[in-house]
Amino acid sequence: MQRDLLAVTIASSLAVVLAAGCGGSGNGCYTVSGTGSTEVCAYVSSDTPGFTCSEMGANGTGTSGSCPSSGLVGCCVHNISAGGYNETTADCYYSAATAKTEMASCPTAGGTWQTSAP
Repeated sequence: MQRDLLAVTIASSLAVVLAAGCGGSGNGCYTVSGTGSTEVCAYVSSDTPGFTCSEMGANGTGTSGSCPSSGLVGCCVHNISAGGYNETTADCYYSAATAKTEMASCPTAGGTWQTSAP
């Protein structure tokens, strides 16, 4: 039940991001929020036509590229294929304490833990 709910939440979040103007040729976009122990980088990549970074993030703009690698502890990555297109979403963490908690729950949420930015 929790896994199904998480899968729906992830799919819904991705749909919102894609509907907001993301889609394209495998381009990636990221936004960073918080600082220090609360710093998190959200990443989205898609090969859906029309993918842009212009609507991503709280301030209306995502940054093209991958999450910053400096201080990165790890990322929970989800790869989703739907309608012939591929999307990758990730939440990356810069605090060892936060990353430890997230690493433990990542596989349960259907993700893959990695120590480099997608």
